[in-house]
Amino acid sequence: MRPLQNSKGTTLVELMVSITLLAILSLAATTLIAPCVKAYVTVQQQTRAQTLADALVENLRLELETAAGELCFVNASATDTDTVYQSLVTHEKARPAQGSALQYSVYPSHIALLDAGAVPELKMKQPDGTDKAVLDNNKAKARTGYLHMRYYSTAQTAQDTKNGFVYGFTDIYAKGAYMDMKIGDIAFYARGWQIGADGKPHLTSLTVVLTIVSEKDAATVLCTQKAIIPLPGKPAYSAAPLLKATT
Repeated sequence: MRPLQNSKGTTLVELMVSITLLAILSLAATTLIAPCVKAYVTVQQQTRAQTLADALVENLRLELETAAGELCFVNASATDTDTVYQSLVTHEKARPAQGSALQYSVYPSHIALLDAGAVPELKMKQPDGTDKAVLDNNKAKARTGYLHMRYYSTAQTAQDTKNGFVYGFTDIYAKGAYMDMKIGDIAFYARGWQIGADGKPHLTSLTVVLTIVSEKDAATVLCTQKAIIPLPGKPAYSAAPLLKATT
């Protein structure tokens, strides 16, 4: 039997060189792919945020169709619920036609406060005189960053309001539909108006500007949406709060 002419195998040096080259190529590929993956994830998040912003604007449009009496701009997105209360029932000076929340009268004799800020603990008076819990402290805190509405009767006193009594409460958009995002900031501005037969300015449209942020990191702004919302009910502009601070 003739011996093999070439019985030389792979040496350790050659193996190490091959592994080194493979590592360099893998690192280069990872360096090129990582930014692409990050960019793809960012675009996906921004697309979802834009979808959420569009849905929120549409819900605001539907809710504000009922605003037909008076409308007041207030600042009620503070995290301090006492500050929210003070914004709701009193102003130190006339409120300009802009704010982080809207307060408006709705049929038949109620005031709605619409915003995405802090919510105090809420309760409701029952016919038998007992108090029914609407939101406890934990659930109230969890509403910050989500669109919601509080309804008050025009017959309620400021003390009732300060003690957390409401006529009703509702989330405008289901929390589960926010897809791990929330509203970082929201602002309303008067846009269009006309002088009515009563001699008062009546708002025909307003502008809303909202930012969508990550629920895990509020500093990460995913989308900023600006939209014009018509007010078919043409509510009269009020510089003073609609729920009067009387006892």
